[in-house]
Amino acid sequence: MEARQESYTEKLDNKEYVKKMRKMFVLKNLIHRKVSLGLFLKYMQFESMDIEDYVVSLTRGFVADQDFLLKFRVKPNAALMKNLNYRMGKYSKEQHI
Repeated sequence: MEARQESYTEKLDNKEYVKKMRKMFVLKNLIHRKVSLGLFLKYMQFESMDIEDYVVSLTRGFVADQDFLLKFRVKPNAALMKNLNYRMGKYSKEQHI
């Protein structure tokens, strides 16, 4: 696995990682509150936008027409590695959804 990761040329920028985390935090809070979800759905209907396509494009983190695999071949930054290490260390069978 390390050899494969060493072949990746691009490294995930810390600012980009923070931006993605903020976006997921806002999206999670938007979806889990009735009032904000209702307003979001009304706005999407008003703009005639497909809700599913919009949410998928936000959570995907990259434009759909770009090379799919190339976006996954990015070296993880220190913050992401620390987050993964923490979550994997605290993971238990009961937490599995």
